[in-house]
Amino acid sequence: MASLDPEIAKTQEERKTEQQLASLTSLTFDTDLYGGSDKGSYLTSIPASEDEENIDAMDNEVARKLASFTAPKSLLKEMPGGDDSDTGLGFRKLQKITDRENEYQQRRLKAIAKKKKEEEEAAKAAPPHACFRRVYHLLLALFICREK
Repeated sequence: MASLDPEIAKTQEERKTEQQLASLTSLTFDTDLYGGSDKGSYLTSIPASEDEENIDAMDNEVARKLASFTAPKSLLKEMPGGDDSDTGLGFRKLQKITDRENEYQQRRLKAIAKKKKEEEEAAKAAPPHACFRRVYHLLLALFICREK
């Protein structure tokens, strides 16, 4: 049995190499793409993308809609202009990282100033030296008790 194992392994390797060589020489094709054995239905080229056709169709559709659009001329002038400044909506586009950092620092400073202002207003609302008044009244009460 042991003498047969190397022979079996050798014949299996020969078959593998024959199958690999046969697979390299045989032609295979995608039956979904080329339609099976009907050579007349073979595609000679595959479209790269369908986006170009859709872009043209969208342009024509937009032009067709604009042609039939009935509105005041002022609105027609404003509509196609894709203005980047959306200040009316509260949005604005920041161009640089430094602009965003500066805006962040400004908001932070405003928050700190607001917090200080709130603390000052709270201090003004409380009676001045409220804790000292309590101590004064306690000492006064102790003094009166000692006298009695």
